[in-house]
Amino acid sequence: MAEKILIQRMGALGDVIMTTPVVRRLRFVLGKDAIIHVRTLHAGVFRNNPFINGVNVEPPEGGYTRDISLELAYERRPTMHAVDAFMMEVFADCNWPAKEMTLHQEAFELSQPADMKRFVCFHAGVNTKSRSLSREFWLEVIEGILALGLTPVLIGAGGDHRFPDIPGLVDYHSALNIHQIAYLIGQSACFISADTGISHIAGTTQTPMISVYTMARGAYRMPYRNGRLGHDIALLEPDLSCIGCFRTMWNLHNCERGDFACVNQNAVTSEQVLNQVRTICSDTWAHVDTIENLRMRDAWWQIERGV
Repeated sequence: MAEKILIQRMGALGDVIMTTPVVRRLRFVLGKDAIIHVRTLHAGVFRNNPFINGVNVEPPEGGYTRDISLELAYERRPTMHAVDAFMMEVFADCNWPAKEMTLHQEAFELSQPADMKRFVCFHAGVNTKSRSLSREFWLEVIEGILALGLTPVLIGAGGDHRFPDIPGLVDYHSALNIHQIAYLIGQSACFISADTGISHIAGTTQTPMISVYTMARGAYRMPYRNGRLGHDIALLEPDLSCIGCFRTMWNLHNCERGDFACVNQNAVTSEQVLNQVRTICSDTWAHVDTIENLRMRDAWWQIERGV
């Protein structure tokens, strides 16, 4: 009898995107006849996803043969990468070779004609205090991108930082859905952010990333791409002993030191970020389309497991 599976992770956006390798593995392990449903607050993550049968839909006749909650899967495993923690929760191992996240991309018409390969997208996110870099930091980054002859492109929504009236800045704040954001980043030269939901959208593309990690270590959060952790990702972490302090929900809103030093302007500097932009835009990194590689690794694992 075919399996009927429910996978649940309600939020947040980045965490839900990190469940996409799990549903891909489920499909390859269980086969085409299995029913795989997802329940989440971010249904758009699974738009056009070929590995599931439905999102936030009614249970199949007879109910589910397995109801899997990923709500606290990585929170209970704070020294494990989130994708690996999800794999452990579902499969009791994290040995699957294809851990790349996936997200449908939606092309759109630019607000003004431009060379997208000169775009440097960035998300000046305002989230919990220990993951929110200062407005002054982002202003320096914008000025530096412009000085390099590149085009800074702002992505974000809600209460994220905004920078009105900066000549040369392209502003897509609150203007795009997650699939259009993925497309925009995918066409750009590079992407800059802290650990935010949009950084995980960027992780589904092949675009080089510059990622600042503070309360969570990059080793536990940055994307798997092209078969390895952190491919084409410049990881920047402050030189502080307390980096990666996230162990409980308390750490989301509080600082054990009391001063939130990890997001102070000098903990990671704008010049460090701009040095990485110079490296990336000098064409020293090679970028390979990974979709066929994903299929090959999934197929290899099927053969090895006799699935």
